[in-house]
Amino acid sequence: RLETIGNTGWTWKNLFPYYRKSENFTVPTKSQTSLGASYEAGAHGHEGPLDVAFTQIESNNLTTYLNRTFQGMGLPWTEDVNGGKMRGFNLYPSTVNLEEYVREDAARAYYWPYKSRPNLHVLLNTFANRIVWDGEARDGDITASGVEITSRNGTVRVINAEKEDI
Repeated sequence: RLETIGNTGWTWKNLFPYYRKSENFTVPTKSQTSLGASYEAGAHGHEGPLDVAFTQIESNNLTTYLNRTFQGMGLPWTEDVNGGKMRGFNLYPSTVNLEEYVREDAARAYYWPYKSRPNLHVLLNTFANRIVWDGEARDGDITASGVEITSRNGTVRVINAEKEDI
């Protein structure tokens, strides 16, 4: 859908590999599976920085009743929303670190492990206005050459990429 509103290239097919790359998925236990947790193996990554897992699932009939209700509205059971089929009912995993039992977020996954790197520069109170694209397409792909930002004092400038900007 993102492509249909003007975001060229933002299709499920194009973005899905990046979703998988970012994820460190923990397969549900037999107990969780018996209570309704389900997944498609190919829809998940296992080597990314963002921990994703099923949390405790209550052993009551709520999942059964919710599933029946959704089916009554014409919405089917969805095996795994990560596979791209979002319409329907399903128990979905959360971004959670099971060892510490805390919510996993961008800071835990992407910032804290790398904050001491000398080549990492975080700009606070800065707004990214737009991506600056390289004028030449290579192999049908376009490449970002930088980011236009507005700093905290209102100055607008472009930060040019040497390798990768996030």
